Amino acid sequence: MTTITNAEAITQVVTNNVTWVSNSPTVTIDNNGLATAMAPGAAEITAQLDSIVSNMTFVEVMGPVLERTAVVTYDLVNFKLQVELVNPSPYCDYF
Repeated sequence: MTTITNAEAITQVVTNNVTWVSNSPTVTIDNNGLATAMAPGAAEITAQLDSIVSNMTFVEVMGPVLERTAVVTYDLVNFKLQVELVNPSPYCDYF
């Protein structure tokens, strides 16, 4: 829900009248103002109601925290170490 508050402290719901804009494909924004990260990077988000444009909000998208998960098993009889990678990330350069 998007609201505005005027100088007399009166708040109005304007969700259906606001146009949301992202200046970068790294962050998309829907008609309700919900931002979605598409890739690492940065974007500036603004809202417009008629001729009124909001202040810019800066959004930075970082890479995922979980880059890779490894399952490690050790064979005590044959003294072998086995590493199996699970959930590889496109943002990870190692392994």
